[in-house]
Amino acid sequence: MGLVRHKRMAAAIALMAIAHAGYARSDAPKENDRSKLLGAREGTELARMALQYRPDDGVKPDCSHLVNQIYREAGLNFRFASSSEIYAGIDPFQRVRHPQPGDLIVWRGHVGVVVNPREHSFYSSLRSGLNTDYYDADYWTRRGTPRFYRYRVSAQAPASPRLLRTAHRPDSADDEQKLERTAAAPREIIVPDRDSSATGSRFLIAEADLPGKPTAEDLRSALLQHIDDAGSALESSQALDANSSVLVVDDVQVEKLKLRKDQGSLEIRLDCSVAVVDGQVTANPLSQKRKLKLQHAEAGWMVEDKDAPLYVPRQIALRVFATQLAMATRQDRDQDIARLLRILNALAPEK
Repeated sequence: MGLVRHKRMAAAIALMAIAHAGYARSDAPKENDRSKLLGAREGTELARMALQYRPDDGVKPDCSHLVNQIYREAGLNFRFASSSEIYAGIDPFQRVRHPQPGDLIVWRGHVGVVVNPREHSFYSSLRSGLNTDYYDADYWTRRGTPRFYRYRVSAQAPASPRLLRTAHRPDSADDEQKLERTAAAPREIIVPDRDSSATGSRFLIAEADLPGKPTAEDLRSALLQHIDDAGSALESSQALDANSSVLVVDDVQVEKLKLRKDQGSLEIRLDCSVAVVDGQVTANPLSQKRKLKLQHAEAGWMVEDKDAPLYVPRQIALRVFATQLAMATRQDRDQDIARLLRILNALAPEK
């Protein structure tokens, strides 16, 4: 009887873990969805357009109408929604943990466009008019933790030519053709094999997502987005194994960047809340330093992270391990149940 209660409890914990994962399931890319998130350069241009936007009739719109009009002006259409609806999640936006310029920042009752994440600035319809403010200011922190949403561009209808041309400013016909090829191709996410024969982990950051000579902050944003995208790919394939080496990443800091012509190196520090190595869980906050090799190619920047563990956002790790716990419970795999319960206990949202 005790064993039955144990398995019922495990199933209940799995369901609660899935329910408490911060990203709604509707935010994850759907099967066979070849869309991609708006790139960093397009996002920067979108933020610039937001700062320059003025309504034709001269009447100050409310915050929800303002962001809808700014996105439509940029050729990024979505149905009008109130800030409360956006906060809960609407198509075609995907919730992200780390904002870039052009993302939506939303509280229950207010929404704006992120301008500069490093300065925590955003643009919105405020009491003072259409203006910028700082979301780490006391007034906004008292409203609670905001959510960030990024526009998802359809593979059949990529980001508007106007936004892309303005963001990239090609200098020649060859650059124009290169821009069109890059914009039309979905971001390549490679989840590397990690078996005994693996010599390294390589992935591509598409040219559209980085300037020609990226800064440390450009690469930091691209790495955070890669971790989120690779995590979504892992979630779709259910390839995250409780016996794998997994780092649940909360943030990435760039400590040193060296670039010389078409190659370079990047030293980063990963701030992690949970590590899972061979089924053993370390729940104390930890940091890991890694040195990555950079190589510029026609399609973008190739990043090599030799012998890398799996980097997974907390919410995706929570959902995948919860799903595995539910499967282990149905199949009476008691040893797996015990291990997965330990992992989920470490990953559980703080009360």
